[in-house]
Amino acid sequence: MKKSLYNFLFLCEGDWVLFNLATEEMSLLDAKVKQIYEENDMEGIRRLHPDFYTFLTEKRFAVPDDEDEAAACIARWDREDNDPTTFSLTVNPTLDCNMRCWYCYERHHTDRTMSAEVAASVFKFVERKLAEPELKHFNLAFFGGEPLVEFQSVVKPLVDHTCAVADRLGKEVGLSFTTNGYLLTPDVLQYLADTGCHVNFQITLDGNQRLHDRTRHLADGSGSYARILDNCHNLLAQPRTSLTLRCNYTQMNAATFMDLVRDLPDHGITPSEALHIDFQRVCRTAGTTRRSTSKSTAYSWSSSATAIPPRTYGLSINTAATPSAITILSSTTTVTCSTARRATSPPPLPRANSTPKGTFSPTRSRPSAPRPSGTTTPVAPAQSIPSAAAFAASKNLSTSA
Repeated sequence: MKKSLYNFLFLCEGDWVLFNLATEEMSLLDAKVKQIYEENDMEGIRRLHPDFYTFLTEKRFAVPDDEDEAAACIARWDREDNDPTTFSLTVNPTLDCNMRCWYCYERHHTDRTMSAEVAASVFKFVERKLAEPELKHFNLAFFGGEPLVEFQSVVKPLVDHTCAVADRLGKEVGLSFTTNGYLLTPDVLQYLADTGCHVNFQITLDGNQRLHDRTRHLADGSGSYARILDNCHNLLAQPRTSLTLRCNYTQMNAATFMDLVRDLPDHGITPSEALHIDFQRVCRTAGTTRRSTSKSTAYSWSSSATAIPPRTYGLSINTAATPSAITILSSTTTVTCSTARRATSPPPLPRANSTPKGTFSPTRSRPSAPRPSGTTTPVAPAQSIPSAAAFAASKNLSTSA
């Protein structure tokens, strides 16, 4: 047996957490077990701590020596990419936007709206795709720019057409919007609810009201925070609707998300299975031309400060178990939550005298929905994903320029 390629070990509240990106299994290790894990191969672990060895193999923290995990991951991607029963189409109605966020990579050309000719081609493509016999689910996603700038001219006609064709052919349609949320008027929300489709929104916030309005302001400089939160409340009141609040944090705004936690209930936004909060760090600084990027990993909520490794990470929260307070302290790069649950280590396992003392506590970061209290949604760090070269090799592609 060998250690899984997808194992990731990090420090959390003084405990060492072993997390597997492929299985999403998680375990707390005390210092002694962590030392055994780091300093020994699987055969050494088997000799020193048989119970831990059994746990690692059962939970696939350890895999057979001849298993190629990267190849299995690539094969899974291939199955998902080539699944004939589902298809997702992302449409940019416009590259223009009603906001002027300093870190945005778009240039906001006012004349870059989808033409009638392109729209007609999209209509035809949708018809052909929905007509495929094996297709069961079609997801229509809108991106931008700000897609709702062209709601009447592009979004609504395309949704109408897609739903009409899907109804005639007996296919299922889902809708999703990556939007700043400012233009989600009651009329827009009612229209989307009347389609009968499940609609998912991703809406971004940039700190508390003061910092958000300095960053995510309209073209005329006016703020957007309060209206966005009111619109989020209205959309969560609709049936078949879900929302991901993406919180972009920097060292300047991180601690102010404590204010957001207090503001959410003031705007009628309460914990719900339909609401998910996703923290992503913005790696671009004001005045630069480099794109913003983000990486993320899983962290469990806890009742005191959680040390984050010295990398750029994000944090995802299931709001069905959202705590009453959260602080992200930029000075020490820590995350604090005032009311949440944390898995605790069980009593030490019985061992022979020759076996070093130590405990490990199995837990799981993201079980099948619905997620239990205190869980997080992980995104794999880049170093745990098969390399571009490995992927290219599987596709008989070249990675050279």
